[in-house]
Amino acid sequence: MVEPFSMGAVGAVAVTEGIKFLYGQAAEVLKRWRDHKAGKVAEAQEPIQIKPAEVTGILEGTLEAPKVDFAVLDRLHDDIRQLAGVLGSFATGLDEPDPSDHDLASAADGLRRALEAVYGQRITFRGENRQPSGPTVIGRAEVDKVAGDVAGVRARIVRYGHVEGELKADEVAGTGSGVDVGTIG
Repeated sequence: MVEPFSMGAVGAVAVTEGIKFLYGQAAEVLKRWRDHKAGKVAEAQEPIQIKPAEVTGILEGTLEAPKVDFAVLDRLHDDIRQLAGVLGSFATGLDEPDPSDHDLASAADGLRRALEAVYGQRITFRGENRQPSGPTVIGRAEVDKVAGDVAGVRARIVRYGHVEGELKADEVAGTGSGVDVGTIG
């Protein structure tokens, strides 16, 4: 089971830096959304540059230069905007985060999960009990009957990241797999 954003687990300094990071990423994502809506295709599709100084010591694992999935962002835009607003005074240093503030932890976790969906990458802070940061592919296929070939995830060459696939079928008369991968690493 994945544990939600735990301010106690990551420590007070890391919480402040983590909130700043999430807030900054939300601002970048929302800027890309505006560019996308304004027809500025090249600007919107540029990978988001993450400076090593922004993540050194706070992230577990490595985020690859994230690209925005606009189909996901269209669904989550309002949530990201609202959650970033909740974190704004903490990200800018106007307020100090309280490690026992469950509402703040929920807002940070909600923003993190929305950004993970938009990026297709996990964002994990040091000290958390979850998979490290980085690309992730999760696929599921649910069918009554497989008559041909179906896979939850089918990829050829996975150089890094985390891959999960699942297949649920009542009857398999062909070929079915949760993950069908040609090369890993």
